[in-house]
Amino acid sequence: MKILSVELKNINSLAGTWKIDFTDPSFVQNHNIFVIFGDTGSGKSSILDAITIALYGRTPRQDRINSSGNEVMTRNTASCMARLKYQCRKGVFISEWRQRRAKDKISGRLQDPEFCVMREDGTLIDEGKAANLAEVTQKIIELDYKQFVRSIILAQGEFSHFLDCKPNERAEILEKLDGSDNYRKIAVAIANRADEEESLFQEKKRDIDFFNNKQLSDEELDARRTELVTLSEQRKDAEDELLRLHKYEQWYEALDQKEKRHGDALVRLSDAVNAIELFEPSARKIQKADKALLCEVSYNAVVSARNALKERKKEFEEISANLIKEKETLSECERKKEEATSSLSECKSKQKDLELLWQKVRDIDTRKDGATYQKDEAQKRYDDVFGKLQSVKEELEKARSLSSELTEKASVYEEYGKEHSADAGIESVLSGLGEKINQFERVSAEVKTRSEAEENLLPEITRLENVKNELLTKKEKLEAYIEDHKTDEKLSDVISFAKNKSHDISASEEELSEIKEKLDKTRQDIEKAEENLAGLNDIRNEILSELDTYFLDETQFIAGELQKRLIKGKPCPVCGSLEHPACDETSAGEGASNGANNVAERTASFAERVRNMQLRRDKNNEDIQHTETELTVLKGDKKTLLNKIEDLEKEKISAYKAFCDAVSSWINAIPESSKDFDKLLAVLKEKSEAYRDGVKELAQLKEEISDNTIAFTGKKKDFDNNSASLKAARDEKERYFDAIKETCSPWLPENAFSFDKFDGGGCLESLSERAKLWAENKACADEAEKRLLELSAEEKTLSDQQTIRESDERTAKTALTECESALSALTAERQELFGEQSVEECQRAFSEKLESLAAAVDKATSEADAARNSVTGLEASLREHEKLLKNAESAYSEASVAFTEKLSENGFASEDDFLESRLEPSVISSLKEKQKQLSDNKISAESSVRETEDDLTAHKKLFDDVPTKEELASSKEKVNEELDSILGSIGKITAELEENERNKAAAQDKLAALEAQKALRDKWAKLRGLMGNKDGSSFSIFVQGITFRHLLKLANKHLALMKDRYELVPKGDVDFEINDASFSSPRSVTNISGGERFLISLSLALGIADFASRTVRVDSLFLDEGFGSLDGETLRNVLDCLKRQQQKEGKMLGIITHVDTVVDSIAQKIEVKPAAGGHSIIRGEGISHLG
Repeated sequence: MKILSVELKNINSLAGTWKIDFTDPSFVQNHNIFVIFGDTGSGKSSILDAITIALYGRTPRQDRINSSGNEVMTRNTASCMARLKYQCRKGVFISEWRQRRAKDKISGRLQDPEFCVMREDGTLIDEGKAANLAEVTQKIIELDYKQFVRSIILAQGEFSHFLDCKPNERAEILEKLDGSDNYRKIAVAIANRADEEESLFQEKKRDIDFFNNKQLSDEELDARRTELVTLSEQRKDAEDELLRLHKYEQWYEALDQKEKRHGDALVRLSDAVNAIELFEPSARKIQKADKALLCEVSYNAVVSARNALKERKKEFEEISANLIKEKETLSECERKKEEATSSLSECKSKQKDLELLWQKVRDIDTRKDGATYQKDEAQKRYDDVFGKLQSVKEELEKARSLSSELTEKASVYEEYGKEHSADAGIESVLSGLGEKINQFERVSAEVKTRSEAEENLLPEITRLENVKNELLTKKEKLEAYIEDHKTDEKLSDVISFAKNKSHDISASEEELSEIKEKLDKTRQDIEKAEENLAGLNDIRNEILSELDTYFLDETQFIAGELQKRLIKGKPCPVCGSLEHPACDETSAGEGASNGANNVAERTASFAERVRNMQLRRDKNNEDIQHTETELTVLKGDKKTLLNKIEDLEKEKISAYKAFCDAVSSWINAIPESSKDFDKLLAVLKEKSEAYRDGVKELAQLKEEISDNTIAFTGKKKDFDNNSASLKAARDEKERYFDAIKETCSPWLPENAFSFDKFDGGGCLESLSERAKLWAENKACADEAEKRLLELSAEEKTLSDQQTIRESDERTAKTALTECESALSALTAERQELFGEQSVEECQRAFSEKLESLAAAVDKATSEADAARNSVTGLEASLREHEKLLKNAESAYSEASVAFTEKLSENGFASEDDFLESRLEPSVISSLKEKQKQLSDNKISAESSVRETEDDLTAHKKLFDDVPTKEELASSKEKVNEELDSILGSIGKITAELEENERNKAAAQDKLAALEAQKALRDKWAKLRGLMGNKDGSSFSIFVQGITFRHLLKLANKHLALMKDRYELVPKGDVDFEINDASFSSPRSVTNISGGERFLISLSLALGIADFASRTVRVDSLFLDEGFGSLDGETLRNVLDCLKRQQQKEGKMLGIITHVDTVVDSIAQKIEVKPAAGGHSIIRGEGISHLG
């Protein structure tokens, strides 16, 4: 990893935003070695703080920075930031950490810090709360915080820590440094695993003992089976006895029902006799109403004739009023016509004088124009006059030709009018004829409807009578069935109760089935869990076997190293034993020296592989623990389910007994299985529904009989009424036919009329068409005559115009030479006669007035003709309605006489007496039905009394010796108690036998697992004996002793470059001494000077940095140490050593110091200088102050 730049804002005393660019050319020129210097407390270490904050969110001096506290942010500022740009094998990245106060105010509360990591091109890697920053950085550069500060930043105060700590603390530091702390964990894990396997073995042994202890002995099994056979026989005897007692109960119930039926029959007979006596007044009303029905047709005829007479009078009065109104309209139209004709005549009398004046003015204008224009204009005038003359001649010729054609057409119209003169009267009779045809068609439709109704009513009356007889027969059968099955009335309640008990039994069986399924599933789950547990144990054995194999290989290596270090007569450094084979002292020393180089590297590799195995082992242990917990829960569930099965068996037996008690009166053989209960209940339901359907059907039959009687009476009345109406309609149709024939005889031949097939619409349409043709011919003749008169006037006008045009032609010829001299005289004459007015406009206005007056005359004439036609039509209609009124009066008189005779025949004094005796058909039908029903009830009651008495006598003879009801109830209660006891004992023994089989199978299943667990337990117990003490410390210290020798070798390389006088040599496992060339024996680290301490601490720190970065390339190194305790020569050696290392490895080396000798010896400098307010500034090449 190489740091490229660092940017910081408000970090400690460095207020504002600063950036140090380590890629600046000045750094390369000075071999990438630089010094950061300044006074003590100026803020030199803050630059290193910014680097660790940007990567890990912490500093060597403050490991937690959050909203609760921040000692890094410059005081009296609202935010701080650290941004680092670095390069590693994965690319170039930018890591930023930032924190602010609320609302960016100095007084605001600290907010949680945030971070953002991205690639150089801006691609975001991650962002969010700064708590996750260290994890993201570690994934990128593959160094955690501790490894980073030991390999890249050697912080102030950390140099001598490793030197001064105790051996066991030094071993822990080495474990964290190279990850070999797994050896300690492995030893502890082996001890724990041995304990776990022993615990599992004891648990499996207890499980087998548990199931074995719960099994029945062979003698107990035989006794249970014998007892079960005896109980089944006793159950059969008890059920047979219950069936015998149930027959007696049924006999008693039937006896009660038959006695009740006989008593009810006697009551019904008495009620029927009393009801017939009370109905006698209503019977007399029925007789009088029947006579009134005989007068109904005559009464309807009188009412119909009375209404028809009233309608004819109303129509006659309306037509009379309309005739008076139309005559007044005709007088008004004649007056308007005379006034318009007078005005037109007066206007025409003035026309001749005006035309002479206009002609005179026009002549003057013509002569004036001729005088005004030159000879060419006069010639032009002559040509114009000549052209107009020719046009008049052509128009005159055309008018004469058109007049000839119209004269021929007029003669044709006149011949048609003479030939069809009779058609002129059609229009006057059409209105009355249409009314007659409408009435004829109405009456014809009524005749047809009445005939069809008569044909339909006869079979319907016959059908209703047959249906009534069938219904009465069916009613008698249903009444007998209902009496015979009176006890079935209780079945709905019994079925409901039995269904509930059946449901309880089914529910118990279903719940038992579900619980047994759950029990089976629980057993399967237990077996599955045990299989899973066995599988997980196999996986654990595989992992442990793999560990054992790897341990064996690694242990052989470590044992070799250990063997080289064993000294005869001294205890083993791991287990303390004196009995291990040992090498002589010389071989031990040589082995320790030659093997130290490879041991650390192999140890690191071993640690990594063991770490992965350990993760797998931990995951497997979690799965085993989870499965064991699940197995314990399943076993508890199994016990709960077994208890519930026993309770449900008892509930089922109790419900079965209640079910049998409920249905025993109707069912002799009751099945034991609830699966057959539905069929049994279905049989009972059929009986209950059959009884209910019978009662319902009987009520419906009574309603149907009543409805049938009403319908029959109504249909009979409808038939009588329809017959009378049919005769009246036929008579009326014949009268209308004769009237239509009489009206149409002038225009239609005799064979056009047929009484049964007469087409009134066709007749009316034929006459209307003839009337239309006559009207059209009349209109065409009038139009031709009018047009001939107009053409005659037009010919006269054109002839006059021709004369004028000829005169104009002559005048134009003579005026050609006179126009100049006559111009002044003509102008004065024109002004005197007519002024400036236009002759054409005056003539056009006068013509329009004439046309308007002529149109007014035509309109008045048309309105008068229309009024005259209307009066003629109304007079004809009035005469027709006068005849109809006389016919209606005659019809009413005849109907009244017939009705009076009918009333006298049937004993009615007057119409009011008749009306009081009338009853609605439904009332008559209802009373007759009630009369019939009362008679039927009496006959039925008498029959029922005889039948019930015979039935009761026969039932009492069925049994000779019947126990009393009290004896019967006592016997039944005793047998039920015995049966309950027997069923309870059977259920209990069955459950015990099933449980015994399950316990036996479970014990057999667990035996093989116990044998496998015993072998596994013995294996781990043996391995535990090889690892020493339980906390793994003795094994860990032995392994770290090998790592420590490799670290001393790395430190000695740096120490030799700085001061070749010294060499670090191992002492025991994780301790060392100093070989000093100036001394004959090794020196202790407690007996060295301050300068020697710095050299040794620095060499160890550099060695640790090399060791920590063995898997990650480190291209940047920062040393934060004062160098103040070194003498001049040693200082120069140290600096030379650092420079040589930098040049050799190409690292960027930054030294933080306040020692002038160090500062002066390095060309690339970064100065941190105190400024005002307790703040500092940074100066040097590659430094930017951004704000």
